[in-house]
Amino acid sequence: MHRSPVLIATALALLAGLLASVLSGQIPPPQDEKAALLKRLAAAEKALKEAQSLTTMQNAVLKDFEKRIAELEAWHAKLPAVVASLSQGIEKSRKSGFTRAGANMRAREELLTALSRFGKDLSATSTTPPKKQ
Repeated sequence: MHRSPVLIATALALLAGLLASVLSGQIPPPQDEKAALLKRLAAAEKALKEAQSLTTMQNAVLKDFEKRIAELEAWHAKLPAVVASLSQGIEKSRKSGFTRAGANMRAREELLTALSRFGKDLSATSTTPPKKQ
């Protein structure tokens, strides 16, 4: 049986056109398939919204952690100078006679000043109390 090249070319062209229209979405899928695709799309959109919400929450927590870490680093960096200042105040109080029997008023005032400055210096870098989780 001999087929004409024109007939074969026409059949291939029709097949290619049909394939192209199916792939481009011009021929609608069956209703059951369309409904299933819409359900999957809705589920994917819901999952995406949940993931975005989770990401937003995680970014807020991360920002809070970064702030706390920065405060702790600032406090830690200040600690050697604050401790040195306290040591100097204690030494000054000792030299003024605090360790001798009947410590004098000046030695007491120097020690109290050093302790007060120590407390203020340590609390100066902590700007916000931690949030209760």
